[in-house]
Parts: sequence; structure tokens; C-alpha cells
Amino acid sequence: MVGLAPIPYSSVLLFIGFLPLLIALENIIRNDTIKKKGKKIFLTAGLTAVIWNTASIYWVYNSISAVMPPFAAILISLIPFCLGAALMAIAFNLYYRLRRKTSLLLSLFGLMGFWISYEFLHATWDLAFPWMTLGNGFANFHQLIQWYDITGVYGGSIWIWLVNILVFVLYLNRKGIYQLKNRIVPILCLVLVLCVPTVYSLVRYFNYEEHQNPAQVVVVQPNVNPYIKFQISPEEQLNTLFSLSSSVAKPNTEFLSGLKLPFPKMVILMKKTCEKRIPINGF
Repeated sequence: MVGLAPIPYSSVLLFIGFLPLLIALENIIRNDTIKKKGKKIFLTAGLTAVIWNTASIYWVYNSISAVMPPFAAILISLIPFCLGAALMAIAFNLYYRLRRKTSLLLSLFGLMGFWISYEFLHATWDLAFPWMTLGNGFANFHQLIQWYDITGVYGGSIWIWLVNILVFVLYLNRKGIYQLKNRIVPILCLVLVLCVPTVYSLVRYFNYEEHQNPAQVVVVQPNVNPYIKFQISPEEQLNTLFSLSSSVAKPNTEFLSGLKLPFPKMVILMKKTCEKRIPINGF
């Protein structure tokens, strides 16, 4: 279910996307016949994460195989496929270790903390690959996340985990596995966690009014074949960028957003020529 998030308006499946995995891990934890439960949990969560990663970022192999032999492309693709999955599995393994010493609710909130820590690490270290950050799953349903300017994308990840945790606790209570003193409290919390951010976001989205004197922004994305992009000289790419920019830029254009520059010397070329070619502010 979490792999379906890129499909428009399927992002809401993220709210229950971890429920099957949490149930499977709970069965492992409560099964006294299973030995080495920590290893079992790590492998179960890891396999789930590998499937999810592969379903979400399969395009990594497609892009690499276009310039490398398939065997080499597979080996290189395993890095993002498996590295992120290993970090996810570690988060669940830490959840199991915490679960052995604390209550269910406390360990579940600990799992949320471990997960956010993994996402932050995977977005900031030298092997950064933040593509799988949960909060990004609402990219095609932006009407629900107009509060990201307050919390950032990690606020979305926390939102997803809070709903998954509450649904999971209610599921365990319904099955008689976990007893709640007052079932109304988690139900009320679930309604509030879902509705408050959603209502706030929708109200903000549909009541937004443009400023009287808005900034004029130009976004340029040349139609370049990504498989031959690195065979094109930096000068030719730069000329294409400036040609397109000049055709749409206006005298009051304040910002120009272009494609990511892969060549260091291309940046030097832009510094030398941008003011000559397009004299606008904030380039």
C-alpha cells in the first residue's frame, strides 16, 4: 500500500500502510515457539522494505542500465534498494528491543522516533537518498499538507505514523490482544489526528489569495533526453537554458528556476554570462 503513494490521491493509503507489517511483527513477538525473534523481525521488516523500495524506485535500475551493462546496473541499484531497507529494518529491530523492556504504546512511539531518525539520517549523510521519506508521499495530494511550511516533511511522516499506531492499537483491542481502559480515547485521538491537520490544510488551501504585487517567477525545464544528457556539452546545455529563458522572461521577472547543473564549470559559465544574457534580479 505504501508503494502506491505516487498514484494521485492514493496517498491516504499511507495511513494504514504499515498495519500489515505491524500485525506480522506482533505475531512474531507473541509467538513463544519462535527463537531469535530479533533476527526474525529484522528479516521480515527488511524483506518488506526491499519490496517497497523496489516498487517505488525501480527507475534507478532503468536509468543506470541505459549507460551500463545490466549486471553492473543491478549491482549498483542494490545500493539504494537495500541500504534504505536495512535502515528501515534496524528501526523495527530497535522497536522490538524497546518492546521487550517497555509497554506497547511506549515502544510504538519509540518506533516512530526511530523511523524519523532514520529518515533524517538518510537525508543528510553522504549516502543521502530521501526519496523514501514518508512525508513525500503526499506530493500528489498537496491539498492535505498546507501545514508543511510549519513542520516540514517530517511532520507528514509523524502524521502517518500516528494514524498507523492508533489504528494498530484499536485493531489489537478489537482482537482482544491488547486491553484498553477506555476505547473512546484512542478513537477520539484518531479522529482529531486525522481531521485537525486536514481541515486546517483544506481551509488554508481554498482560502488562499494571491498577493497584490506577486513575484514573477519563470521555471524552465529543457526537454532533454536523460539517457544522453551527459553526452551534451555544458556549453550547449547552457545555451539551451538561456534560449528558453529569454523566450519567456519578462522585464519584471524576479526569479528564474532552471534545471539542476551537473557540471562544475557550467556554474562558472553561468556566473560569467547570466547578467549579459538575462539581466534579471535573483538569478
